[in-house]
Amino acid sequence: HSDVYGFDRPMCVYTPAGFDPNGTTKYPVLYLIHGMTDTYETWFKVGKVNVILDNLIADGAAKKMIVVMPYANAYPEMQNRKMNVQQDVLSTDKVTKEILEEVIPFVESNYKVAADADNRAIAGFSLGGRQTLAAGLGNPDKFHWVCAFAPAIFGPEIEKNFSDLYAAPTELNNNLKLLWVSCGKDDFLYNSATQLDKVLTEKGVNH
Repeated sequence: HSDVYGFDRPMCVYTPAGFDPNGTTKYPVLYLIHGMTDTYETWFKVGKVNVILDNLIADGAAKKMIVVMPYANAYPEMQNRKMNVQQDVLSTDKVTKEILEEVIPFVESNYKVAADADNRAIAGFSLGGRQTLAAGLGNPDKFHWVCAFAPAIFGPEIEKNFSDLYAAPTELNNNLKLLWVSCGKDDFLYNSATQLDKVLTEKGVNH
């Protein structure tokens, strides 16, 4: 149940082969966010994240991990419930609040996870990439691994985010083990990604 939104919220959780809910092994966690027109199911239904990870882990190319796929867009459900809310998908405040205050505590109290920032990653694409940067770069004490794939960030706000949303460059460099930005060259968000890369470089943020 989400107090941020006032109703129950769905999510998907991937657990690796051999995962024992009653065992002593504690796993690192990746919080993985979908794109704007997608849902909490898209990463496994379309992205085959479970199959890819099973294979990578079997090959020794990835650590065993838990992947949590929250539903980062609450607006369809709000509309179903006739809640009088102005839709603002670009706003990241509530998404960040729900992940930090509700999703993470739920996961850490219900799954065997290593509950520290060294073992906590956040990633997402498109709108999810925007939300990833807000939650991750805004809280480098909570996530030490931040990966944005074709993030939906635009023009002047990229620079502005560093003064009012993201942590200071020194704090990012002192905390983050990895900041990864990627984008396909044919993606309409390619210019945004290259601009973000440029701003990060100018500010001396390791990425």
